[in-house]
Amino acid sequence: YYDQFSLVKAASGDFIALQYQENGHITLPTINPNKTPNYRTVNVYGTLHNNLIDTNLIDIHLTWTPDGTGSNQKGRLITTQDYDNR
Repeated sequence: YYDQFSLVKAASGDFIALQYQENGHITLPTINPNKTPNYRTVNVYGTLHNNLIDTNLIDIHLTWTPDGTGSNQKGRLITTQDYDNR
């Protein structure tokens, strides 16, 4: 989260688009031809709380659950999507 970017707001049933900015693994695919497909996963989390000042990445990543019962219960895991890191 950065102050210069506004928070995404969406109602139930709305569609939002996310753009993943890669770091060279995709644009340089021949560096390691033996990499396994779907080597990495992108996790998308959502929350109704706009004040997460006391929340750290370790409170969210791999602890928030789809039903919202994980960790500090301030958000939930929206989706996980594999990407091809070959």
